[in-house]
Amino acid sequence: MNDKNMFEWIKHQHDFVKRRFYNILVPMMAERNGMTPKEYEAYVYSHYENNVKEIG
Repeated sequence: MNDKNMFEWIKHQHDFVKRRFYNILVPMMAERNGMTPKEYEAYVYSHYENNVKEIG
C-alpha cells in the first residue's frame, strides 16, 4: 500500500507533472467538491491522516 497522499507523491515528480497537477487537476477536483484548491488540499491531508490512524 502506498503511504503517501497525492500531495506528497507529487513532490517527487518532474516539474511538468507538478505544473499540470497544480494548474489542472487540483483546481478541477476542488471545484467538483465545492472547495478552493487550498481547502481541497487540506481536505485530502485531513482525510489521509484520519485513514492512517484508523488502519494503524
